[in-house]
Parts: sequence; structure tokens; C-alpha cells
Amino acid sequence: MRLIDRWNNFFFAPKGPRDLAICRILFCGGMLVHLSLNPYWRWANVAHAFYRKVWLYRALGLSIVSEPWLKTMQFTAMGLFLLAMLGLLTRVSLAAATLWILYLFALPSSFGKTGHGDAILVLITFVLAVSRCDEAYSLEHLLRTRLRNSPGRKPGVTPSGEYQWPLQLCRILLALVFFGAGVTKLRRSGLDWITTDNFANLITQHLHLGHRPITHWGLTIARHPALYKPLAAATILGELFFPLALFSRTAKKFIIPLAFITQILIGLIIGVWFVQFMLCYLFFVPWAEVLNRTSFLDRRRARRHVPTDIIEVL
Repeated sequence: MRLIDRWNNFFFAPKGPRDLAICRILFCGGMLVHLSLNPYWRWANVAHAFYRKVWLYRALGLSIVSEPWLKTMQFTAMGLFLLAMLGLLTRVSLAAATLWILYLFALPSSFGKTGHGDAILVLITFVLAVSRCDEAYSLEHLLRTRLRNSPGRKPGVTPSGEYQWPLQLCRILLALVFFGAGVTKLRRSGLDWITTDNFANLITQHLHLGHRPITHWGLTIARHPALYKPLAAATILGELFFPLALFSRTAKKFIIPLAFITQILIGLIIGVWFVQFMLCYLFFVPWAEVLNRTSFLDRRRARRHVPTDIIEVL
């Protein structure tokens, strides 16, 4: 029973709707930017000699449509995420967006370009679609509130586990991605991934593939084993221990910021930006607590400020 209680508390502890709603807004906004910067319709012009259907296309009997249709699909997906961000037809928009991006994100994989961060974006979009992420900071929630309640009355929102489990599930998905990456490195290469020149070769390879980082740190690190070997070890340790952030608040305070900084460093060193994972970090931030602290600081500043009319009276 104690184990069951911990399980229920982990997934269904009563929580307000603000954290989930803010994550919905920021995630959908991030997806809107991500889609606008990645024209998936260009894959329609790639030579079909490289085309190999992924299992999804084979199972559903799908094929690549023409460039105009792909443009229509991509702009439709962007419109759906915009609606979800605003909170209008939120769940319907997210459900449709899940199907749209599932098709679009599978396109590069059909040509051998595997996107390591695309799958989790599809899964998180689906999780939001079946959650109650629209019950705060949304246009439809505002309309429902005005229709159901008399003017001037502000109904209280009862904390519920319905606002907790989607956040926890999204966090678990990201933890599994990183943990799986760390385990795979050790299974395929063992400690050689750390002790050999593997990490330096990876940096050099990415630079020769045409990536243009904004710094020259990559080549400098690749020349010094005292730099790239500790970084390789830190990479695997960070991936293996990332799940601790799910259960320990202390671990969360260190692991999440360090993982985010690591993603930034990867972009600066080799020019590869895992924007998809950066969107997933949003679900680890206690947004309601941040907003409460900000409003508390504003109230303290307001108390310290003495109005000029009072000074004149004195």
C-alpha cells in the first residue's frame, strides 16, 4: 500500500492548472517556431532513389505527397499549434496536430535522416491533447467561465491530479530519452566511448559535415584529451543519472540546469542545437511558483514605495 501511495502521489498529487497551462502555451509557441524554421516540404524534391519508407508509412500505406500538399500540411500544423497556444479548440487542435507532425517528422527518416528529438515532440503533443491543459490561460476557459458564472464572481479552481500526471509523463519521456542514450553508448562502445578519442572524433566529424558553430571551441577541445575525455564522461553520467531528477528535488535542482547548459554547449561546440529537447525542459519548471514569487517581490516593492501625495500631506 505504501508503494501504491507513492505511485499515486507521484502521478496524481493535487495540483493547480497553471503549470500545465503555461507549459502548453510555451510548448505550442516553441513548436510554432520549430515548424516555421524547418521547411519539411523540401523533402518532396529529394531524389526518390534515397527513399525508403519507415515502418509507419509501410503500416498505414502512406507515401510522400507533392510539395504543395506538404506546404499545406505544414502551415495547417502551425495553425493548429497557434490555436492550442491561444487556448481555442485546444484539445481538438492538439489531437489534429499530433497526426500532422507524425507524418511530417517521419519524412526525413524515410530518407535516412533520423531525428533524435522529433519523436518526443509527437508524444508530448499527444499527452497534451488528452490532458486538461486548457483549463487556465485559455480563451475557451475564459468563455466557459463567463457563461457559467455571474458577472463579478471568480470561481475557485480545485487542485487535481489531472493537472499533475501530464507534467510527470512528459518529464518521464525526456528522462527515458537521455537514459536510453547513455545506456546505448555503453552497450555499443563500453568505456571506450570515454577513454578513447571517440569524443574528439565526433566533434571533428560534425565540423567537417558542414556544421558552423558560432565559436571555435570544438577544435580546441578536440586537440586536448584532458578536455574531451572528461566531457565524454560527464555526458554519459548526465544521461544515466537524469532520471534522478524525477524523484529527488535536490537532484532536480542540479541535473536539469546542468543538462540544459550541456545542450547549449553542444550547440556552441559543434553547431548542433537540440531545440526539441530544450522545449521539453519547460515541463520541469514550477511556473506557478515562479509567478507567485514574482508577484510577491512586486508587492514588497509596492510596500516600500511611499506615494508622493502622502509625503506632501506629511
